[in-house]
Amino acid sequence: MKKAFTLSEVLITLGIIGVVAALTIPTVINKQNKVVVESHLKKFYSEVNQALNNYIAVNGDLEALKFNNGTASFDENLRLVDMYLLKYIKYSKVEKCKISNFFQNAACVYLYNGDSFAFAACSDGVDIPYCVKCDVNMDVTKENPKKKFWFQFNKRISGNGNAFASQHSIDPYSMNWNGTVEDLKNNSKYGCRKNNSRFEFCAKYIQQNGWKIPDDYPW
Repeated sequence: MKKAFTLSEVLITLGIIGVVAALTIPTVINKQNKVVVESHLKKFYSEVNQALNNYIAVNGDLEALKFNNGTASFDENLRLVDMYLLKYIKYSKVEKCKISNFFQNAACVYLYNGDSFAFAACSDGVDIPYCVKCDVNMDVTKENPKKKFWFQFNKRISGNGNAFASQHSIDPYSMNWNGTVEDLKNNSKYGCRKNNSRFEFCAKYIQQNGWKIPDDYPW
């Protein structure tokens, strides 16, 4: 005579499976989400710089980007992003957007993979926030380290007159970075750490780790 499981034994087994699943599934999902972010960041960095290199190959040196009267208008942002990038990348649409109280006339570019980025020029150069699987114009402050990352282009070097960094490339945001990993994490204004209100250095922190999200990243 074969011995069968009792109903209580089956329920206990199912309960254990449920507990194990509840503990492991979020970890698996988080790990997968990090892999997506890593691959998208690396691909975006490669594609926009390839586009910029294509522009330079055709047109020679870059136009000086200086807006001494604050931020550029939407028409100017649109002209610049079209000239440098849009002719060389695939995208679905471009529209005017506000990415901060300072940048209210940015040009938001929507990519076919569901990501988006904005081009916002001012007297200090160009800010390029990039959003993985979201609209860069949305308020994702609470999820900034997970979805929204900052890049820069032709950014003025603080305290160095008219010298500009990232003049021939688009790089993870590093304005006023002192060159140390510690500053990328703990900078009082831009540091990539928990309980910070801004996370501009997070993309740079990931890049410095070989485009892999560090273990102490504020995920």
